[in-house]
Amino acid sequence: MGPKCGCNITIILLYAQYFFVINIQKKDFIQTNSFYYISIKYYYIMNRNVFLISLLLIFSNLSLDAQNSDDNFWDNVRFGGGFNVGFGSNYTTLAISPSAIYDFSDEFSSGFSLSYLYSKNKNFNTTANVYGASIISLYNPFDNFQFSGEFEELNINFTDGLNQNSYWNPALYFGVAYRTGRISVGLRYDVLYKENKSIYSSAITPVFRIYF
Repeated sequence: MGPKCGCNITIILLYAQYFFVINIQKKDFIQTNSFYYISIKYYYIMNRNVFLISLLLIFSNLSLDAQNSDDNFWDNVRFGGGFNVGFGSNYTTLAISPSAIYDFSDEFSSGFSLSYLYSKNKNFNTTANVYGASIISLYNPFDNFQFSGEFEELNINFTDGLNQNSYWNPALYFGVAYRTGRISVGLRYDVLYKENKSIYSSAITPVFRIYF
C-alpha cells in the first residue's frame, strides 16, 4: 500500500471549495441587472480556477510523494470508476465515470475522474447530455466503511425539443458507502444541489465504485 500521509490534501481542498462556494452564494449581489451578470460570471470563473488549482496541487503532491517514497509510484495507483443509474416513471438518468486514484496510505486515497451523463424527462420532453470532471477523496476508517468527498464541474447541454441551452453546474458531494474488496456501494449528498440546475431529481444519489 502507499506511503503514510498525515492528512489528505484533497479533503482540505474540498472543504476550502465548499467554504468558497457557500460564501459567494450568500452574498447579495443582485442590486442591478448588469452587476448581477458580472457577479455570476465572476463566480464561475473563480470556481473553475479553484478546480484547476486543486488538480494541480493534487498532481504536485503525488509527484512529491513518489519521489520521496521507495515504492514504485504506479504500485499505488488504481484505475476504475463508478456509475449511477436512476429510473422513474417519467425520467431516466445514466452516468459513467472512469477514474484513477492514488493510495497515500491504507486509509486515504485521492484522484480524479471524468464523467459522462445522459438524462431524459418524458414529462417535459427534455434531454440532457453532460460531460465534465471531478476530484475525489476517499477515507476508509474501517475495513468495510468508506467516506467520500467529491467536487464535480459539469457542462450541461439541455434541450426541450424546441430550445437548447448549455451551462456549467458545480456539485459538491459527501458520501458514505459499504466497501467489500474492490467494490463500494452507498449514497452521496450534493450540498450545492439546485433542482432547476441539476440533472438529478434529488440531492441524494446512489453511488457504485470499483477500483483495481
